[in-house]
Parts: sequence; structure tokens; C-alpha cells
Amino acid sequence: MTKEEAFHYLGCQDIDDVEDAFDDAFFEYRSFFVSKVPFTKLFNAKIIKLQHLFEAKEFLLGKEIPVAEIEISLKDFSTVENVVDAFRLFGENEMNINLAIFQSKTYVEVEYYVNQLIENYSKNADCWKDGVSLLTETENVKMSIEPDVMKIYEELKRFNSLGLTKFTEINHLSDDNLLKQEAIRLYLWSKFEENV
Repeated sequence: MTKEEAFHYLGCQDIDDVEDAFDDAFFEYRSFFVSKVPFTKLFNAKIIKLQHLFEAKEFLLGKEIPVAEIEISLKDFSTVENVVDAFRLFGENEMNINLAIFQSKTYVEVEYYVNQLIENYSKNADCWKDGVSLLTETENVKMSIEPDVMKIYEELKRFNSLGLTKFTEINHLSDDNLLKQEAIRLYLWSKFEENV
């Protein structure tokens, strides 16, 4: 890496600005990971750029990248049939992973937690796939736009009030129902990820 490349990665031109530029960029990367739907190819590209950011700082300031401290405990919900319970466990895992991403001090930690985020999302998508029939309309569903979590919980409450609790029972809902839309979105996300 050259000095010019290092400054380019950091987005600054003066050695006195390196720490601030690094801190701002590192915060932006972490914010990106916790606020976007995790698409593997996109997230991996961002991890590579984040690695360059760390290497640029190390090159310019001569400080070694700190040793990664990786530790997280996630709950397995892959065999949970109750939609509310599985969604709650998915949300708890996601919250813990997002917190770990923000507490990370190295790109190695961020990379590990981002992979955990993708795996957690994939397990969630696997749970919901039983709520999608082959005849379901998918045209108006956008994979990259997640519904509001509170609206999902409200709809789950209505779902339960009808005596429904399982992912397979989502199939009985109308195509414009929020839970059905979420099942479709996650199904599409899962199919997209299979092609990566």
C-alpha cells in the first residue's frame, strides 16, 4: 500500500486527520451492517473495504491492528414451529449481533459478527419458507425493505387470535397480509442468496 492509497481509503489528506477519518468511517461501516438487509455479496465487499481502512490506518500511523476478541452466544430457533417464539428468538439474536458489531474494535470481529448476522437471517428465512406456496404472488415484494418489527408483532397477535401459530398456517392468509408478505420477502431473499 502506498501513502496515497492509504489516504484515499481513509478519505483524508493530512496525517493529523487519520484518527478522526478512521473513526468516522468505521462507525459508518458498522452502522451500515446493522441497518441493512444482509446480502452476502454486498456485505463481503464492504468487509474488504473495511479491511483496507484498517490497513491504511496501520500503514499511516504504524499502529498494529488489535487482536480480535470474539464472543457471542446465539439461541437456536431453527426447529421452533411457533411463529411468535421463532421471531422473538431471531430478534434477540439480531440485537445481540448488532450490539457486538458496534462494540467491535477490529475488522476481524466485524467480519465474524456480520457472518453471524447473515447466518441468523438465513435461519429466519428458512423458518418462514413454509408460509409461501408456489402460487403466491411475488411481484410487489422488495427483498431489501424489511417491514416494521412492531407491525409484524401486531400482525402476529392477530394471527394468534385466529388460533394460528405455525409457519405453515401463514399460507392460509391473503397475499396482501403482512406476515404473508414477509414470508414471500424472506423466501425471495433466500433464493437470491442461493445464487451467490
